Amino acid sequence: MLIGDIIDTDSGNLMILVMLAIVVTTLIILVPQLLRAHLRKMEMQHAENMRALENGQEVAPVDERSRVAGRTAMLVPMVTIISAATVTCFLAAYKSENGGVGGGGCGQPGGHHRRGCPDRPARPDPGRGGRGGGSR
Repeated sequence: MLIGDIIDTDSGNLMILVMLAIVVTTLIILVPQLLRAHLRKMEMQHAENMRALENGQEVAPVDERSRVAGRTAMLVPMVTIISAATVTCFLAAYKSENGGVGGGGCGQPGGHHRRGCPDRPARPDPGRGGRGGGSR
């Protein structure tokens, strides 16, 4: 029952930890592979350029604009999706007190979002002579 209690009380924090572990693990695996692939590509391009120079041919210039355009076309949607997932994760982890994403309704923690809620403690109305003044 101890594990069930921990999951019930700290599910949001656990979700953030799991997502962090997934991201870090992915980066640890992907970054070295991407760097090796780039190094191999550059070595092959260098060898091709050297063969072309040995044969007396001109070396074709690399078109950097197309490379930058491709990176931009890939990065913009990825950053958008990752940002949306991060915001959603934090909204779900730290439940809204207004009954929003993950927030409870009347009678649930953080769910007192209506004035007429029977579980909501009564507060004096500042405009009707309660504390805070306001009556003229």
